[in-house]
Amino acid sequence: MGDAAFLPLAGQPGWHVRLHPKALTPDPTYGNPVPGGESIDFRIDVFPWKLVCCRPSQPAAEVWAQTLTGDADPGALVLAPAPDGRIDLALDFGTEVEGCLEVVFDAPSRCTGISIIGEALVELDELLNSENPRPRELRHFHSAGRNVWRREQRGFRFVRLVFLDVEGAFRIRQIRADAQFVFKERRGDFRCGDARLQRAWQTSVYTARLCTRPDTFWDGIKRDRSGWFGDARIIKDAVDCVFHDPRPSCQMLSSLPMDNWVCGVPVYSFDAIAMLRQHILAFGLGEVVIPEAYARIKQFLAWVAEKQLNADGFITRDPSLNYFADIGFLDWSKMPVGGRFEELSWLQCKHVEGLRSAAAIAGWLGRADDAALWNERADRIGKRIVEVFYRSGQGFLHTLNHIGEVENPHVPGWGGHYQRTYVDGIRLGPSGPSRQCNAFAVWAGVADEKMRAELLKNVFGSQTIEPVITAYFLYYEQMARAMCGDPVGAIRLMGEYVAGMLENRDAATLIEMYDPRMRDFRRFCNHFSVFHKSPLSYCHGWGAGLVPLMQRHMMGLSPLAPGWDRLAIEPPAELPFEYEASVPTPHGIVKVAQEAGGRPRFRLPRGIELAVKPSDVKVDTE
Repeated sequence: MGDAAFLPLAGQPGWHVRLHPKALTPDPTYGNPVPGGESIDFRIDVFPWKLVCCRPSQPAAEVWAQTLTGDADPGALVLAPAPDGRIDLALDFGTEVEGCLEVVFDAPSRCTGISIIGEALVELDELLNSENPRPRELRHFHSAGRNVWRREQRGFRFVRLVFLDVEGAFRIRQIRADAQFVFKERRGDFRCGDARLQRAWQTSVYTARLCTRPDTFWDGIKRDRSGWFGDARIIKDAVDCVFHDPRPSCQMLSSLPMDNWVCGVPVYSFDAIAMLRQHILAFGLGEVVIPEAYARIKQFLAWVAEKQLNADGFITRDPSLNYFADIGFLDWSKMPVGGRFEELSWLQCKHVEGLRSAAAIAGWLGRADDAALWNERADRIGKRIVEVFYRSGQGFLHTLNHIGEVENPHVPGWGGHYQRTYVDGIRLGPSGPSRQCNAFAVWAGVADEKMRAELLKNVFGSQTIEPVITAYFLYYEQMARAMCGDPVGAIRLMGEYVAGMLENRDAATLIEMYDPRMRDFRRFCNHFSVFHKSPLSYCHGWGAGLVPLMQRHMMGLSPLAPGWDRLAIEPPAELPFEYEASVPTPHGIVKVAQEAGGRPRFRLPRGIELAVKPSDVKVDTE
């Protein structure tokens, strides 16, 4: 498309995201009125924020660029083509949007247009090996005069417009994103003395919002525009902390399969159970989806017990079923590769967490027999996990039979987990621990207090165990770190990771995976492979776990009963900065504020029973 990459205009000090000056959010709706009505979604116009480049260079474009704000239509731009009849224009909307690109222009002659949209500036030059989705659309305009060019709805931030065979003055009347948003009321917020942490929190919220649809949660808005329960669990937790609207969850929860793994991913099936548990804690027992979803979960757990377990109660691989990447997903980070399903500790721990979640739901619904059955099963399997996988001084082993590599086990050719385990039969004995399996052991309650202290030091504090490179799994690891006794460290680590991602990649939303050690061109490529044909997602909702992490371990808020009827308040003893937050509940807004070096103060709405509170924390009731 061109002989040089698009770069910011001369004289501009780099490229930066459009942020609200006080809230530090990239959400263009923040603080602005939105349309009324009963529907959960609405649309607004978002306009260009910066001119990246114009070829041929001309004063009209420079003048027009000075009027760009992102909020208002800057008016018409009249451009002269190059001698070969070409106009090449690149724009930055300043933030990520999910919407339709619309260009209205007056052409002096028939012409051909090419539009390229992307989430990263490098995509405008089509340097990525992208087929899912294809960023380019070509359109021929058959006559002179007014034309309206509207692209199919998609996620994007940057736009490149190329017009060919232009024979005179070319008037662009309007360029806009007709952007769709879900949720009309923002009930929760967070402001902080640490601006980087505040931006990381706000961007996490915005990413989760963009990936929320009226009836489901998407992985991302450029590709993966469908609901995957593992991603959805984290997205739901994040938007519940701020928008507190049950509608997107209900239809997704009613679609749980009863005799299969959701999305071909066993761990995601147990995430679906955790989603229902979170839904009940957030909104109470009155939601109409709950009886149907509970019945599905009960039948699903019966199917697991009857058809998917061995004598130890460990999940095995059923050759009649389809699995994502042949083995079922865990994380894109590197980890020990190999091992049959029953030899993977993380998979067995996830089953135990699912049983614990189901037992809690059963207890709230008065199904004592179900709760007892699932708790007994979780106790028995958890005890066996410790006997088989735990090694004192190391932690929980990732797999009992690795194949000699620490790699990404899910991408064909990047470890060959299925081929080398089930076909070639390679058996090299136990691997060492991974962050993933030990985090899941903590979440499942399999690791006792003594083990947790060991895991905090030897696994989560290790400098040699391969690090997590997804905000998705960093959430699970840092929640586990906090549960092991280091909540302040967990918040600092995840906050710094997300802030570094945003700053180093000039990102408006959270990226699917981010390894700060990766500095060459591969950093723009999915799985860091220049040959992969699905581009890296720069708006991936599974990264929003910083929001529920901070609600639980910075603000210290843990609802204990459906609909926030009972609450534990357990903030960490040491936080070095001031902040204030508001958290929505069915009873009203919980407000939290802390001055630098002090202890937080809480104001609770009436109707919430306070079950746990440190003696030095002040709590008022409205």
